[in-house]
Amino acid sequence: MAVFTPGDAFSYAKTMVKNMRLDDIKLRILYDALSLLWHAAPWEWTIGEMPDSPLAITTSTVDYNVTIPSDFNHLKYAILIDNANTFKPLGVRALLPADPVKTGETMEVGKVAGQSKIRTYPKSPSSLPSATQKILLYYKKDVPNLTASDYASTSILSLDDDWFRVYCAAVLYYAYLYADDDRAGSAVYEPKNGYRFTGQRAVFESEVEAMRAQLPLPRIFDVRNDLVDSRG
Repeated sequence: MAVFTPGDAFSYAKTMVKNMRLDDIKLRILYDALSLLWHAAPWEWTIGEMPDSPLAITTSTVDYNVTIPSDFNHLKYAILIDNANTFKPLGVRALLPADPVKTGETMEVGKVAGQSKIRTYPKSPSSLPSATQKILLYYKKDVPNLTASDYASTSILSLDDDWFRVYCAAVLYYAYLYADDDRAGSAVYEPKNGYRFTGQRAVFESEVEAMRAQLPLPRIFDVRNDLVDSRG
């Protein structure tokens, strides 16, 4: 059971940033830190299964009406299954054609922007290879909004106390950043070498790597869709 809160992390950061008025932007710092950690990897508490999952595939269909959870951020994983032990990870796309010419077994899916629909590609054939074909659908949850009434809650982080230090590292990074303190460090992306971090941002990233190494992450991904990347 968690006992630490975002407020505890803020109190810690304040001891490290001297003579700065951080209270005016406290909620901004706490939210940005939570968002940074939230999207650092597909942590189990940030992933949910869609209410209509598994979604039954019907003949000659592209769009399926579904219920979109209130905390839905984006569609993350999709897996084609049936009763004959088929387990096929599908590509997840931001945009798919509404009227594809091609028909065949489902290869890709996507959430239709602005609508409560899941779109598949290609269109399912007039005769399915299996009457029990379904799609498991998992989504990335929204980052919880931190308010003045709940930032002191022990449940808002959805994070075990063992890893509270990782959130603290993120809070301290943003405290330094908003205080214009050089100890914040930097994050630079180089096309040939990838990301390079310094200062407190590097401390946070190293803590995240330790967290990734010890916590189980979903191994449901499609290499064609670049989902081998461990970021959330």
